[in-house]
Amino acid sequence: MNAMNIPLRVDSLPASLLAQIGELVASTVAQVQQRWPAAPPEAAALLEELEQAGLQVQEVVRMLGTPAGAMPEQVNLGVAALQARAEWTAALRRAGATWRGPEAGCEVLTNPAVLKQLLDLAIAHALLLGTDLQVEVDKRFQPPLAALRIEVSRPGGELFAARPGDVGELHWALLTALAQHAGVHVERQVRALSVELLLGWAPLGALEPVGLPEPAMLPHTEMPTGCRVLLLEPHEPTRVQAERLMLQAGLQVRTVATVDQAMATLAHRVPDGLVTGIESNDPACAQLLQELRARQPGLRVVEIVRQAHSFEISLPGSGFPARVGRDDLDRTLVPGLAQELSMPT
Repeated sequence: MNAMNIPLRVDSLPASLLAQIGELVASTVAQVQQRWPAAPPEAAALLEELEQAGLQVQEVVRMLGTPAGAMPEQVNLGVAALQARAEWTAALRRAGATWRGPEAGCEVLTNPAVLKQLLDLAIAHALLLGTDLQVEVDKRFQPPLAALRIEVSRPGGELFAARPGDVGELHWALLTALAQHAGVHVERQVRALSVELLLGWAPLGALEPVGLPEPAMLPHTEMPTGCRVLLLEPHEPTRVQAERLMLQAGLQVRTVATVDQAMATLAHRVPDGLVTGIESNDPACAQLLQELRARQPGLRVVEIVRQAHSFEISLPGSGFPARVGRDDLDRTLVPGLAQELSMPT
């Protein structure tokens, strides 16, 4: 049996079990990384990929537990693909992979966080299949779709052989479960010399040429004025950088290094948002969040994490924070905050 036909039903497992599996994988890898700080670059890269897989499982479970089609925005698929390419630059380089396209885009109505997760899963799956990626956005008429296609091949035209138990099927299973939940059409065509992955949405307009945006961000939301943000970050260089970015965006920022200092600020004012470099499930931070939400039920939370390519918007009713990558704050912190602070309470 070809590995492409092996059924892996993510939706047949309880969501709580899937979430626990993802958390176990991510936390175990984090412990290995802490105890093996001098790991060879190849091992460190593999550990990072495994940790990312665990986080992806958790994130998909979160999204599957929220209403389908929540908080849609008008997004250009070509721009989204180019943004994904920029975020995956390091992983593409490690894999020795090439990426061509897209040259055109089309507007669709979708949740940006779900779209980003779908693209990340599709790219992760593609890189386990081959190293030559051709990405295109076009129109399909039966049924009418704005289609984002990723065609994967291998150097020299190597045939795609059966690979039972391919770990890449996890990414595909997560992708198809999330796409079905979000109402996104998804297909995979296996040919002798390539595999094509297709994601399709109802188109909102005509195809148009796209170039790499400067800066390329997804989603793009105006920062609301007058918002107050509490920044909790023990790491001084990150704290200075994050404070500078938020002040430049016009936010009122109060900066602290510890949870105790953050608690002390509550006597003076209650913020609209919390940006924290301490994990929100840390007991001390969790207590701070409980205090903040008791006084500010509409509190928005953005967690600074060390995972590469992390840019996750919270979904209404999920109870989970948004997340941005520590090494990518210049591109992700302000857009992530703008999206969070603009959401209706």
